[in-house]
Amino acid sequence: MLNFGVNKNGQYFKYSYINAVDLCVRLYKTYDIDPENIISHAEGHKLGLVSNHTVMLHWFFKHGVTMDDFRK
Repeated sequence: MLNFGVNKNGQYFKYSYINAVDLCVRLYKTYDIDPENIISHAEGHKLGLVSNHTVMLHWFFKHGVTMDDFRK
């Protein structure tokens, strides 16, 4: 298994996270979406809506962020 290197990748994560938040805020405003309705693939899989694969949660965990933090 490769060593992820949280410190080495911290700036990249921060930049990616901020871009994702900015995009979602734009979508919330454009389509009048309640942030509580935004779900991860893992949450969607539990509801039987989508396939179960990680897109970002493995990064969130390593940087101390949750989907609840993202929705806030």
